[in-house]
Amino acid sequence: MKFCPRCGKKNIKGDYCSACTLIVNPLPKDWKHLEMTFCSRCSATLLKNKWQPSKQPGKDLETSIRTQFIKRLKLNHDVRVTPILDALKTGPGISQEIEIEVKAPRHGLYGIPATITFTICPKCSKHGTEYFEGALQLRSAHEKEIRQDILDAVRNEIAKHAERGVHCTKEDRVGNGIDFQITSQKHVQTIGRKLHEMFGGTLKINSRIFTRNRQTSKDVYRVNVFLELPKFVKGDVVQIDDKIILVTKVGKKIIGDDLIHNKGVTVDYQQKMVEVLPVRKATISQVYPHLEVLEPESYQPVHLENPPKRHLQVGDKVKIIEYKGQYWVIE
Repeated sequence: MKFCPRCGKKNIKGDYCSACTLIVNPLPKDWKHLEMTFCSRCSATLLKNKWQPSKQPGKDLETSIRTQFIKRLKLNHDVRVTPILDALKTGPGISQEIEIEVKAPRHGLYGIPATITFTICPKCSKHGTEYFEGALQLRSAHEKEIRQDILDAVRNEIAKHAERGVHCTKEDRVGNGIDFQITSQKHVQTIGRKLHEMFGGTLKINSRIFTRNRQTSKDVYRVNVFLELPKFVKGDVVQIDDKIILVTKVGKKIIGDDLIHNKGVTVDYQQKMVEVLPVRKATISQVYPHLEVLEPESYQPVHLENPPKRHLQVGDKVKIIEYKGQYWVIE
């Protein structure tokens, strides 16, 4: 067990403990006791009274401390910095001393003390309140309610921004949709555009004056992101014009596979009648000389119009759709 020859402290890494090292080998003036403040939720750093977002929120606190340590003390690339984070607690309101090992040419190995404080940044402090800067207005164009699988995808997309201090503070159900109140007007636009890319539909973004900041005499705006969703999403099978399409992408147009003509198509669905065909499960009853399944309701064998992309055997379960007495397998 290595100990400090000056004060007797045990379990040291260098020649002396961190306190005695600074006495025996004084550091340059720039190498002083360092205090760093982090947000315990999004890992943002407080620098010169301004919160700087983390490039990798929640990923690696050791990397964040090392980066800030090198930046603040203006160390060169030859210096190796290793924060010692044994039993580090990261809850809000916690302030604790840590040791940072610094190995530098001509100076040897140093153990430099630093104070790490965890708090909640202004963005994360809005979580759990009714504060919001923008509203994501999600509407269904053809249904009374938005499909649950779409709602789950929307909430997952919003949750991806939580590490950046962006939260949904409230959900308001309206006639044919939901309003999501988001704490960042910048991110609500990003979320809206991403959802439009995923699901298609009609996207409208506008801002309106909400109030006026008395300190800066500037108008404060709130952003409304309106997204009207079509009644179909990626993976659905729709009938439009003379085509049966397995949808692979939805934007301003449908992109997918035409099951009748066995080819890829791009179709403008605006102002057209689109029918979503129900997908059902069936069992393969015959593979030669042609493929057949048992119709799920009548249990009668029916012929499949399209060849499968994979090898199937009798008894295999598949998904099928039916239109005007004809059947297609969905893969």
